[in-house]
Amino acid sequence: MGTEQYAIMLLILSLGLMIAELFIPSGGMIMVMALVSLVGSILCAWDAWGAESERTYFWIYMGFLVVLVPTTIGSFLYVFPKTNYGKRILLEAPDRDEVTAYTEETRRLESLVGETGETLTLLNPGGMVLVNNSRMHCESEGVLVEAGTEVEIIGVKSNRLVVKATNGRSRDPLETVSPPEIPENEPDTGEPAEDGFDFQIPKS
Repeated sequence: MGTEQYAIMLLILSLGLMIAELFIPSGGMIMVMALVSLVGSILCAWDAWGAESERTYFWIYMGFLVVLVPTTIGSFLYVFPKTNYGKRILLEAPDRDEVTAYTEETRRLESLVGETGETLTLLNPGGMVLVNNSRMHCESEGVLVEAGTEVEIIGVKSNRLVVKATNGRSRDPLETVSPPEIPENEPDTGEPAEDGFDFQIPKS
């Protein structure tokens, strides 16, 4: 195998490594290998066509190389994302219709800030609220809000409304409920006790 074949093989290897560098994170190692292969291809071409009588072939090869390298990489970047394999590897940008629909929904929710509604479920802190006869997802400010509570919309978080109770019917989820007070023993009045017995239990 002559140096001409080595020059062409190293050039093909260099182009393949450059393309691989675009998709394989290697910290620049693949690109270094590609450049080494490209330099090797040029040296082999000089060895094959560097003589005075064949110098023209070398410069033709160099011109071909200067055009081929950027053209190959650019064509690959243009064609590859349109292939089925490329679509599975690369993340496609969202369609304009998807972005527009999301923007319109966000604007619609933001237009409801300041309105009042009624909770349909317990907010813990997420739940459902009825606003302008429409059921919507909502969440409170980290407190429990009972169902059937009038709330005010104070903001938008992602695709949910942020609400606050307007009548105080909300409580912190960590709030402890104090047990009912137990009445002290009442003095003996001679009347039947409330527990149904017609006598009093003697006290020790």
